[in-house]
This record gives sequence, structure tokens and C-alpha cells, in this order.
Amino acid sequence: MLRTGSGVARAERTGALWRLTLEDGSTLSAATVVNAAGAWADTVAQVFGVAPVGIVPMRRSAFTFDAGAGHDSTAWPALVAIDESWYIKPGHGQLLGSPANADPTTPHDVVPEEIDIATGIWRIEEATTLTIRRPTSAWAGLRSFVPDGELVIGFDDAVPGFFWLAGQGGYGIQSAAGSSALADALLRDAPLPEALRQHGVDPAASAPTRLR
Repeated sequence: MLRTGSGVARAERTGALWRLTLEDGSTLSAATVVNAAGAWADTVAQVFGVAPVGIVPMRRSAFTFDAGAGHDSTAWPALVAIDESWYIKPGHGQLLGSPANADPTTPHDVVPEEIDIATGIWRIEEATTLTIRRPTSAWAGLRSFVPDGELVIGFDDAVPGFFWLAGQGGYGIQSAAGSSALADALLRDAPLPEALRQHGVDPAASAPTRLR
């Protein structure tokens, strides 16, 4: 069953089960709750009486634009400034650009700031021969980090049945296959997959206990 738009108003641990009361008044029961709330992970944890791990949402802005007449950017590589102050990469006939900002903020439905887009355009134009007349589209997202910058995957050490899957930072897509395999093994109390062992994955490195 998939429920969307269903905030948790209250959570109680009774015996071996969680009893959740949603904002619409309906209830759910589960032995284990997986906290995969992204920028809201600490906020959700507090509803369950779980201590936060120090999630800090960071705003990242991006925009798309045309490479310009006479330029076929289809086969261009991604370009990143040596100081990581901007980047561009091709996709779907346009270029995606960003000032590579990481602005600490609170968890909310973030929108791009005009100054961020303007900064990205200026930096790219200063470092390249590209001229960006007007972005085709612009957006922003929240990349969530804990103090050591590592993923947070594992059962909480103080509250039973509460599993963390958070802190992906800017690497959620790239780490999705490995992090989901690790989470699956830990949730089922199963051995780590051979592929993770071969890459030297240590569950302790991502366990929330390291942040207490």
C-alpha cells in the first residue's frame, strides 16, 4: 500500500509495534519504520521520539540553457570548475548549469533564488565562451548532509524498530544501488551482498550510532 501526502501526527511504540496516527486521523501499525524523509529526516525522527543525527539541508540551484547557434553540445563532457564554483553538463539537447551552491537552510519546498541563477550564469560566462541569453528552466533542490558527510543507514541505537536511510547529500542517485542493497541487508538482518563486501563496505561507517 502506498500513501502519499500523509504526514505522521503521532507515533507510539507499543510492544513490538509502532502505532502511527496520520494527520487525516487514520492509523497504521508496523514493526519497523524506515525514515527516508530526506531534508525532513530529523523532523520526522522527533515525532518518533528519536534523537536527531544533525541533518543539514543545503540548497542547490540549477538551470538549463541553449549552447547557442553553431554549437552541438550533445557529445560534450561534463565540465566542472577546479574550485567547484560552477558546472555544466549536456542533456536532452541543452546544457544544465549550476553555481554549485550549498546554502544551509531549513527543510521546506525550496525554489531557486534569482541571485543563485545569476551567479551561475556569470561564473559560466566568465570561464567559457558561452553566452547565456536566458535560462530555459530553473529549479532548486535540497541536498542533506550530516556533519561527517557520510550516508546514514541503519537502526537507531536507542529506539527499537526505527531505521535511518538519510544523509545522501549530493550522491543519492549514484549511491542508490549500493545504499539500497545495504539497507535491505540490515533491515532483514541478512549477510551483506558479495558486491558490497568486495568494495569494502563497512556498515559501521554509515550507522547512526557514530553521530551520537
